[in-house]
Amino acid sequence: MKFDGHIRDLGPQGYAPLRDRVLALPEEQWLMDSTRQDLFSNVHSQTQSIIMLFCEGWPNVEIRKRAAWDLLACEATPLVRRIIADHFAPGGATLRAVVARLPPGGVIKPHYDKHPSFRIAHRIHVPLKTNADVVFDIEGARCKMEAGKAYEINNLLMHGVSNGGSESRIHFIFDYAPPRR
Repeated sequence: MKFDGHIRDLGPQGYAPLRDRVLALPEEQWLMDSTRQDLFSNVHSQTQSIIMLFCEGWPNVEIRKRAAWDLLACEATPLVRRIIADHFAPGGATLRAVVARLPPGGVIKPHYDKHPSFRIAHRIHVPLKTNADVVFDIEGARCKMEAGKAYEINNLLMHGVSNGGSESRIHFIFDYAPPRR
């Protein structure tokens, strides 16, 4: 969703239950669903994703629970609800929910999110694991994100990520579309 600025700090979150659950998952969970890599190979070819919710279509959006819903919903749902309650109008829909991993040396090429739903939905990142050498760039502004805090990014601006660290960068990302008025 477009807003003034590049990123909004939504503050610290109770993210530990989701972080701990994700970090305990076996490696094969990261490789089970390649939807994002297949659909957006020019951008996400170096990432792995654990997809909980994914939407298709426009303007009649169909939101589908994916295999990882049963795996992570108990930990992710309270986090999403808390962020929405604290920062956004209630009664909307969570269109997407995914845990994305960018390995050491990995790059997400500069892009802007093109699906029409991104004009109405808030793109929220909650870093579960990061390092000092991750650079998240939005239109030339370097944005540092701390683990455990939530951030809304202006994903209609050009943005990209590089992980120059020795550990993976793992973010929980969800898109929330508030109710239409």
